[in-house]
Amino acid sequence: NDNCSCCLQSPLLTITITADSLYNITNLVSDIALRVSFAATWNAVIVVKDADHFLESQGLRHRDHVNTILRQFESDDSISFWVSSTCNEELLTRFSAVVNFPELDAAARRRLWLNHFGLNNPAAIMWNNEHTLIGSSIADQKEMDHSLLLRDIEKLSRHQLDGRMIDNIVRSA
Repeated sequence: NDNCSCCLQSPLLTITITADSLYNITNLVSDIALRVSFAATWNAVIVVKDADHFLESQGLRHRDHVNTILRQFESDDSISFWVSSTCNEELLTRFSAVVNFPELDAAARRRLWLNHFGLNNPAAIMWNNEHTLIGSSIADQKEMDHSLLLRDIEKLSRHQLDGRMIDNIVRSA
């Protein structure tokens, strides 16, 4: 997300739609409208996370709310990214561009897990795997813990999970 904002030299405004927020759809619609107007004022890039909750068809009344919000995004001429793994084909026509990403392979999942554990620097991982301080039981214990963490990440990477599932697991832990 930060990379996108940095490339466009605009602030980033993230909107997360949870399943709970759908219980009061009227408040959700007004909240999103307010945030979209802020984004237009700030010339911000909007990322709508977990858009599946909102975009999935849940009846005619809900579809009206979806259309109202999408019109709000169109009228404010904002740049927005809607993160969704499934979407109604009819709704896709409302977006200027749709990018389909392939499923994550084990290497991509490993990178996500490493990032969540703050191990996104490959050089540091290699250094930690190759160097231990002899005669220091604290350093040896840290090295052993680090090796166990890397082994666990390797095991986790084998599971067919998408990025959102990995994020949710980390947030829930």
